[in-house]
Amino acid sequence: MIAINDISHHQKTCDFKVLKTKSLGVILKAGQGSWSDEKFNKFRSDAVLAGMVFGTYWFYDERYDPKEQARTWVEAIQDDPGVLGAWLDLEKWEPGPFNSWTHWKECMEEFELLLPNVRLGVYTRRNYFDKIVGDSRAYFVTHPLWVAHYTTDPQPLMPTGWNDWVIWQYSQTGDGTAHGVGSEAIDMDRYNLDEATFRQRFGVAESPSGIRYKVTAEPFLFVREEPDKNSAERGNVKLNEVIEKIGENEDGTWFKIRNADGTLTGWSFAGFLEKMEDIPPGEDITTNPARGVIRIKGERYGTRFYLTMCSPADVRIEVVHQDGWPSVIAKQRGAKFGFNGDDWHRDTRKVKGTEICNGVVHQKRKQSEPSLIITQDGRAFIGHKNIQNQWNVTSGLRYLVQGGVNMIPAHGTEPKYTERHARSIRGLHADGRIMFLTVDGDFVHKGMTLWESAELMLEFGCVTAYDGGGGGDSVDAVDGVIDNVPDDEGLNGKPVERKVPQTILVFIKDAP
Repeated sequence: MIAINDISHHQKTCDFKVLKTKSLGVILKAGQGSWSDEKFNKFRSDAVLAGMVFGTYWFYDERYDPKEQARTWVEAIQDDPGVLGAWLDLEKWEPGPFNSWTHWKECMEEFELLLPNVRLGVYTRRNYFDKIVGDSRAYFVTHPLWVAHYTTDPQPLMPTGWNDWVIWQYSQTGDGTAHGVGSEAIDMDRYNLDEATFRQRFGVAESPSGIRYKVTAEPFLFVREEPDKNSAERGNVKLNEVIEKIGENEDGTWFKIRNADGTLTGWSFAGFLEKMEDIPPGEDITTNPARGVIRIKGERYGTRFYLTMCSPADVRIEVVHQDGWPSVIAKQRGAKFGFNGDDWHRDTRKVKGTEICNGVVHQKRKQSEPSLIITQDGRAFIGHKNIQNQWNVTSGLRYLVQGGVNMIPAHGTEPKYTERHARSIRGLHADGRIMFLTVDGDFVHKGMTLWESAELMLEFGCVTAYDGGGGGDSVDAVDGVIDNVPDDEGLNGKPVERKVPQTILVFIKDAP
């Protein structure tokens, strides 16, 4: 079984370069009832540009004529229906007059009449399908099954009549951010083929990644047929041998690798593979753009970084509660620097942590989230508890550095530890200076892991730091001009700044 996903307008945006690192294919919602999905053409075009195979699905809406639904579906996809099939989504929705299995059949027969060369299948779940269809399942079970059953069991429960499934939607709570979409959650699916067969059947190329790792297992590391310690052995790679990563499983705990001469390919446990720094760091560029401010630009781990260190005595920091673009807000308000604020909920567009802006409390502390706290008299702290006279507060996701120690496991195998992203880090230097680190992501560069980001902060004297989010949010603006490479992709395929609900501004105080 291999990983795929399905997406619709609910995901808002999708970076298919990121999604492609997690899945081998995607099923796109073409529409529902009488309308085409507003994101379908954009998502289909981007999937093609990214070289990602796709199929489509249509959400059957019993308020609309079945044949008209089929015609609208065909009109939307006929110029490029994809290779992963077309799937009629049958699930409970708003009640309407076209609510029987005979209406479902009318829709499917009309589709097959209009697009006979596109393989049509059924998406449904057991209880709903069996209740509506009863014993009248003969027509439906001649079609492939995409079954919905949210479980950790090794196999799903199938509607009566099918002996096997083609796609299994096993969860609706996948990590949307990690998969490159604009929603917090994403549907998770499995295609019922092994990877080699899937690639061969649908023409999915396995191109070199250029991502190198060093083996840390002694005396060697097994290379297996599948990402499973009980899978058959294909061979092994030795301690300190350099290999290329060409894929990973769903949770990032196993890497598909290829040895240096290409004679051995298979799966190895990611915990014994250490990422190599394939672009050596160059000479850092250090400037003093304002009194009390040091600005450093350089490259580590193959990725460009931008570090701004400010003396609290010489700057004023303001947290802005405004839905907008940090560079624009910074320019409008005359700030020297502008950065994205706290991570946020995509559905409500509210930040996740404590938010205080010039004494106005927009969101109280709910958990022990690390925060950059600026008091009314301008002192700076990083902590997870409220303090007296706090005046501007912005929060983040997790501590990276505490007491001058990297808090992130160097060889952690969870996706949050192995994935590389654009980063926005907030920290305090040993001498009390406030540190803002922005790291470019994989739009142009590779991004950094959390451990690498913490190491970079430590290199420049940080004693406390936290992860302020990142990804497409990360922006570093100087005098209203963006200096980093944003990690969101615009309609023209170029990087663009993302609109966020909170911005951090740094103003230079007047000389005494």
